[in-house]
Amino acid sequence: MNENKENLRRDINHKLEGLDPQERRQKSQEITKRLGELEAFKRSRCVLLYVSLQKEVDTHDIIDQCLRTGKRVVVPRVDPSQGILEIREITSWDHQLKKGAFGIMEPVVEKTREVDLKEIDCVVVPGVAFDREGWRLGHGQGYYDKLLSQMEPTTQRIGLAFDVQLVEHLPHDPHDMRVHTVLAA
Repeated sequence: MNENKENLRRDINHKLEGLDPQERRQKSQEITKRLGELEAFKRSRCVLLYVSLQKEVDTHDIIDQCLRTGKRVVVPRVDPSQGILEIREITSWDHQLKKGAFGIMEPVVEKTREVDLKEIDCVVVPGVAFDREGWRLGHGQGYYDKLLSQMEPTTQRIGLAFDVQLVEHLPHDPHDMRVHTVLAA
């Protein structure tokens, strides 16, 4: 594993833990507003969204807005045995999500359906850090890089970040995948 990446993960995670909850909430709302104004997102019909953890940009309002406005919402479910993300559609929060791998809310298999990656026209990608060229640093498991590499090249990839997650340049490997747009506050 790349030592520079590990050091950067540790540094950024430390900064994220230091963010004031009110500031985190305010910045998440600003990013949510900017996402809603982004043309690629407005045009999308089927959006892959991560269900945020406490220190990430909050995606709960985004998911709610998408469900209210008729966008199809798909969220990942970690399959650690195969090292992949399984993508499943949700139609509400009620009984369709439960805490799964890594403490992340994931779709309940029996209450959701798997979605073909070709159906997704926009993916909102989490990351520990992003740079100005769209390179992202994930949590080190490679789940999203594998997923993004299988998606259509026209699928819009949008990263959400707090300012402390933006760096000038990220080290990247051949298997790493970039995002088209990073929205930060």
